[in-house]
Order: sequence, then structure tokens, then C-alpha cells
Amino acid sequence: MAEAQAAPKIEICHLPPGNPENIQTISVSPSALEAHLDHGDGIGDCENNFAALTVYKEVVNDNDGNKTSSDFTMTVTKSNGDILTFPGSSSGTTILIPDGKYSVSEIPDSDYAIFSSLTCTGDASPLDVIQCTITNDDIDFDNFASLTVIKNVVNNDGGNKTASDFTMLVDAIEPSQTSFVGSNGTVVSISPGN
Repeated sequence: MAEAQAAPKIEICHLPPGNPENIQTISVSPSALEAHLDHGDGIGDCENNFAALTVYKEVVNDNDGNKTSSDFTMTVTKSNGDILTFPGSSSGTTILIPDGKYSVSEIPDSDYAIFSSLTCTGDASPLDVIQCTITNDDIDFDNFASLTVIKNVVNNDGGNKTASDFTMLVDAIEPSQTSFVGSNGTVVSISPGN
């Protein structure tokens, strides 16, 4: 009787828990694949396909706010169009992202200003180790004004872009957000003045 052949192993990019600087290509059996994918690994080798992105969520409550990092939902939009959401964490959440453009955002809370590091939007290359920090600071409404930014896109000449294909920039005194994905209405708090 012939011996049964083992199923061929599958090459994945493995993200070791707590050690995003050490992503590595490994081979696993088909029976172990689902468990690895559930823990954030990706199919394919790391060297040509993936970067490690760690998202940190900080919350400052110096004006009677009471929210914590986990009260905010983080959203990562990957270059392949996949969208991943997870609760914010001050200790950071690390995920694999495919090479190409990515962005990190959150659902705004009208009681908190949002400040994002420049690395929360960018173009990832394989084996990059990226850290993005989004900080929310509770707003002192007695000393802030409100600005609503609306991105309209007209595709009457064959274009197919949407508002979210554009990055909006705000240059003001202490804006609650300086950079964010276009939408049909994003409220930005700013200090009175120029």
C-alpha cells in the first residue's frame, strides 16, 4: 500500500505576536493556515508582499472627557481595497498590510479633536515597519470654533473618483485634524483666529 503524500505547505508572511519588527516568511500546512490568517498573517512571502503597521491610539482627557483608547474604532484601508476595523489600543495593534497605499482613520467623535501622525497615510513597501499614532484630545468648547470640510467630486467627463480618493489638509490654529480622507462632511475644530 502506498504511503499518503502530505499536502504541500503554503508560504505565508508571519507576524510574530508582540514583535512586528521580525516579520518572516514561513511555510505551514494547509490545516494550520486558517489559524495563522486569524492571527493576522498573510498568504505570500514577506519580502515581496507585506509591511507591518502598528496603530497606536492615545486619548487626552484634560477638559472633563472620559473616553479611553478602546472607545474609538480604528479603520485601516489597505492598498487592495480591504478595510479592517478594530478597537483602539494605547499599547498598539499591529497588522500586516500589502505593499502600496494605505490609510488609517477613525470614526470622529464630536467631543474630541483628532491628531494623526504623518505615517497614518502613506505608501508601504515590503518589509517596512510603520508606526501610526492617532491622538484624541477632548475639546474645550468655550475656546474652539467649528469648520465643516465637504469634498465634492464631479465626474462629468468620464472620471470615476470619489471623495474618499482625496486627502484633505487643514491649515489653521490648533485644528482637531490636519489631514483626513475626503467625505461629504468632516467637522474640524479650530482655535479662533487666522
